[in-house]
Amino acid sequence: MKKPAARKASTHRSMTVVKKQHSIMKREVDGRTASIAMHPVPVRVFRNFQEACAHYRFPGLHRIGTVGNANGVVRSFSNPAHCKDKFLKQEVHYRIKDANYRSKFERNMETGQLVRFFTKAPLKESPRQNRCLDLGLFRVAGFVKAEPAAGYAHQTEAVRLIWAAK
Repeated sequence: MKKPAARKASTHRSMTVVKKQHSIMKREVDGRTASIAMHPVPVRVFRNFQEACAHYRFPGLHRIGTVGNANGVVRSFSNPAHCKDKFLKQEVHYRIKDANYRSKFERNMETGQLVRFFTKAPLKESPRQNRCLDLGLFRVAGFVKAEPAAGYAHQTEAVRLIWAAK
């Protein structure tokens, strides 16, 4: 019996589409370890977040982590180096800054607009180089109390994003 290939990749311009069954990436920063357990679907990998924003033609700047429109949040980016967000197998608990961002995510729940979620991770072949991972589309399922994180004591709430299977 043949084992399925662990990774199939094809390149289109500078973007790589990677298919994995399930993987966990860990990164240590300042003595803390951040884990990303990705859901079992194709993940797009971009050289950087600017390239990902250009690919999807998102409004606004790539330097802003969360961007929305009239229907709510369109996309969010989490940098795991800060170890402030929680990544589970099928969901993400994304720490929100203030009431303004909460209202944007509440709008998503009203309209049903999905959020495309990105994070950063090191390359397996070259851990010093980072890539931007497109974790896919997520549905806003509500809000939870955020776990304590150094430097983020004032951000006590996280939005609960659940992976939206197609």
